[in-house]
Amino acid sequence: MLRPEDTEVEFVRIVRSAHLNAYGTLYGGWMMRWIVDAASSVAMNLARGPVVVGYVDDLHFLSPIHPGELVVYKARAEYTSKRTVAVSVEVWGEDPEKGIRNPSTFAMLAYVSIDRDGRPRDLPIRIEGSEFGRKFYEEVKERVSDRHERVNYVDVNGYEPVLSTIVREEHLINANIMYAGYLLYLLDEVGSITALRYAKGPAVTACLDRLAFYAPMHKGELVRFYSKVTKVWNTSMEISIKTLVENPSGVRHTTTSYMVFVGMGERGPRRLPPMEGGDPLADRRREERMKILRRIRWRMSGTTTVLESHGSREPK
Repeated sequence: MLRPEDTEVEFVRIVRSAHLNAYGTLYGGWMMRWIVDAASSVAMNLARGPVVVGYVDDLHFLSPIHPGELVVYKARAEYTSKRTVAVSVEVWGEDPEKGIRNPSTFAMLAYVSIDRDGRPRDLPIRIEGSEFGRKFYEEVKERVSDRHERVNYVDVNGYEPVLSTIVREEHLINANIMYAGYLLYLLDEVGSITALRYAKGPAVTACLDRLAFYAPMHKGELVRFYSKVTKVWNTSMEISIKTLVENPSGVRHTTTSYMVFVGMGERGPRRLPPMEGGDPLADRRREERMKILRRIRWRMSGTTTVLESHGSREPK
């Protein structure tokens, strides 16, 4: 049976001016799209066929990546169930002149193996998963246990419409389904627009979590994005984004996620306008993010030079 390290793949991208945000560093939408590229290759290798993303979590931005630097993605399968693959992605920013890599981003994704018609099918290859991957899988399974009911949660009361798009041929990956990498790119755009409006200035992506897919998005369908600011702290804000899909048969709820953005000034993070009230559960989600962030920093706290290995360690 394969071990997680046997499934590892590495992708390298170069950051160009077209990939930058308003602050002059790599735009979060591109980062997330490339994360899905790397993770999908691992999941598809184990599935020996098409897969779809079912859940994205623990996606934290640790440090920015600048123009001319390389982005190194190290993805590997952490756990497999009968039809699901849990994949971790470590992202490193590499300075080609100095030959040094620094930890930049981390993410966990859960994939479902499907056939050519989009129906779930068993994985032909299983791995001897890590304890880290097993815990992630169990958390995901619990959080999406009511996914069939959530498809009908189409109420967007309190949310503002931000973006609409038609799923076209160039957005597809397989089985006539929108590619999750493109969806994450759009989610970051929606979150960035909402953050920019509230902050009245530049804001950068800090993390994305709890992105659950309740229904696929097919070619020709109308996708509508709604968002709202749920909580503002000192220099950061949490934004909830809800995605609905519409076709002649009706409307269905396809995703809900939470993103955190940091307001930026000329010298770094800047204080945001205060917000009264907010979601009472936002502080609890923030505490959970801080715990996850500490674990991620530990995992990626190995060496930084290109020539040395980047071993993963878990805190005891």
